[in-house]
Amino acid sequence: MIDQIVQHECAGCGFCEIACPMDVIRTDPVTRKPYIAYRKDCQTCFLCEHFCPVGAIKIGLERSPKYSTEFIWSQVLKIREIDAALSKDEPGVKGG
Repeated sequence: MIDQIVQHECAGCGFCEIACPMDVIRTDPVTRKPYIAYRKDCQTCFLCEHFCPVGAIKIGLERSPKYSTEFIWSQVLKIREIDAALSKDEPGVKGG
C-alpha cells in the first residue's frame, strides 16, 4: 500500500496520478503536488512508484484485497503500453 509521497522530493509532474488505476492519488490545485486521497484503495501495483521520475513515492508491502491480481495486471499492461508510447516521444521519461 502507498505509504508516502515525499513532498520535498516531488517534481510535481503528475505521472503518479495518471498511472494509478485506482484513483488513489490526487493533485492539490494550489501546490500542484500529489497527495494520497484514497489510501485504502491502493492495490500495491507499484505503477505510481515506477512512473515517478524522482523516486518521491514510498510503497509498503501491505495490499488491499479489493481487486484480483488479474485485474491489477491488466491495468499494468495498459500502463506499459502508455509508457512505451511516452518513451518514444519523451526520451527523459523513466522507463524509456
